[in-house]
Amino acid sequence: MSRKLYLVASFLFLTLLQHFAFAQSASITWTPTTRLTYQDFQISPAGNSIHLSLNYEYELIPQPFGKYTPIVKATATLDPTLSTLSEANEINLRYAQIYFNIYGYGARLIQVKTVEMGTLQGNTESIRSVMNRHYGQISLRVKQLTNAFDTDLKVKPVPEVLDQWERDVQRLTEETPEVEIKNQLSKWQLGMYAGVGRNVMQGKTKSYFTDATSFNFGFSFDVKKSRFSWDMNLGFNRTIDYFERRGVWEPGTKASLATFEFTYGRKLQRQDWLWVPYVGLGVNEFTPRGNDDNDRRNLTGYVPVVGLEITRYLKHTIHPGQRSGFFCKTRLSASPTTFFTNFTGTHLNLRLAIGFDAARVKKEMAYVKKNVVI
Repeated sequence: MSRKLYLVASFLFLTLLQHFAFAQSASITWTPTTRLTYQDFQISPAGNSIHLSLNYEYELIPQPFGKYTPIVKATATLDPTLSTLSEANEINLRYAQIYFNIYGYGARLIQVKTVEMGTLQGNTESIRSVMNRHYGQISLRVKQLTNAFDTDLKVKPVPEVLDQWERDVQRLTEETPEVEIKNQLSKWQLGMYAGVGRNVMQGKTKSYFTDATSFNFGFSFDVKKSRFSWDMNLGFNRTIDYFERRGVWEPGTKASLATFEFTYGRKLQRQDWLWVPYVGLGVNEFTPRGNDDNDRRNLTGYVPVVGLEITRYLKHTIHPGQRSGFFCKTRLSASPTTFFTNFTGTHLNLRLAIGFDAARVKKEMAYVKKNVVI
């Protein structure tokens, strides 16, 4: 018995799934390049019946001081299952296409008028009332156009009417800018990363210390194309030769190298790759590892820093009001450190890290920029 119920339930589920898939794919959405074909209609002696819908949905984005920005998505659709032609000929198909294009013009007009409205003051109910009135006016405009089209067909030769209306509707559509809904990032974003690094000694420093392997972590703060970074490394190495500096450093002494860089860079981005050449100031400090509170041995140098950061974004996720980016990055910098005369030398610092950044994001409606061909 349970097996039969399972089979019946499976059959009903598959039937509903197929019906849903068909319903989803049945309607044809208007675009400026969409061209209807005879296969989009049923052939019926009852005559031409073009089943079109002008649809729109919107959300209200809160703004300061009790204002809202409406974000509207409008579409014109044709339902092939309900649309008929009296016969499959060019005149009927052109007639249906003009109707479809008039509705498409209406959908585009809804979005343009919404952009022109800008932000609206008031509570959500009053703003929804304004939006519904706005939609009704454009629906009336579409109805007036289709009525005028049908009237012309009754009093003028059909081929001339079709030619004239094709030109007029195309002109109306071209004169009405295309609008897109896009996610606009805020002017600033925050990032955090962690990884490993290698500090390569040069000059006189190399005679006294081995290269250091380090842990790396840092933060970034971006404002438009500018990036401010605070980068920190904690490295581990050993002394090579004997020297004295606030105490005796024996050969083989385990040492820690702490480096700090505060930098400013300019962001250069192409798709998922980001290059940031940067300059700044840094601090390099050697101290014995595991020293007690009375051990005053250290070498500290304050340095200029120049470098390049290369970031590869692996994934972006958009949540309501926020976009997050996950990345891996390489930072390569050089710092000509002067501890004192006998230890002058440039440090080359290579870091590999992974991290994420986050920025506030808001939806906005904007005119689509057309590519200009010269």
